[in-house]
Amino acid sequence: MSKLDTVLHYQEVARKKLEIETALRASEAFRACMKLQQELKQSQATAAKLSAELENNVKLLERLTAKANSLNERTELENDDWNIMKNDEESTAAEMNELFGDMDQINKDMNTLSREIKKLFAEVDKAMDEYQKTGSDYKAAKKRYDECKATVEQERAEANGKIAEIDAELAEIAKDCDAQLLEKYKRAAKHYPDALVPVDHEKCSGCKMSIPLGTLKKLEAEGFTIECENCGRVLYSPAPQEPQE
Repeated sequence: MSKLDTVLHYQEVARKKLEIETALRASEAFRACMKLQQELKQSQATAAKLSAELENNVKLLERLTAKANSLNERTELENDDWNIMKNDEESTAAEMNELFGDMDQINKDMNTLSREIKKLFAEVDKAMDEYQKTGSDYKAAKKRYDECKATVEQERAEANGKIAEIDAELAEIAKDCDAQLLEKYKRAAKHYPDALVPVDHEKCSGCKMSIPLGTLKKLEAEGFTIECENCGRVLYSPAPQEPQE
């Protein structure tokens, strides 16, 4: 077997390993696992956002409560002033009107504040409901994810035996491979499963780009391989076809 044929054999066996890996990633359990993983991440992000909203709303509620307490204190003071003023014969109508105006403004402020607090409580209730639902959805998705993950791990464990056999076979083939050519192949194989391909009508049969004439002559002169200047695959000249009778 020639140096080229040995590496081609290596590539053929390596494809079997790739097929197993591809089948694992294409399995129903693996796809479901990846989908659920995204759902879990989204649920975590939503929970974090809702938690921040709740924290901000609680702080706002504290400020509004403090404001309400201040207004209540002012109301009590105004009531005290009114009780004093109505029993004071020296109190003037202008002073009473000013007091009434202050009390009216306090009532308006209290009504506005009451609406803000009511609205805030509604937002807090809504956020709490969403937070609880998100937590419930997360638990359900986590349960399904754990089940899918167990199946994926089982599939991986079953495949590992076959992969180990292939790796052992590849190691044996590598012993007979030209080290330089094998290194070229492995470098290209990081990007393409068909890393070692023949020239087809003066084109790379991988990326279909034309190969300069000078490069083709170099390939013929060397008698081995070249690297595609466009995609980096390792190219070789196909064996001449036997004439048909």
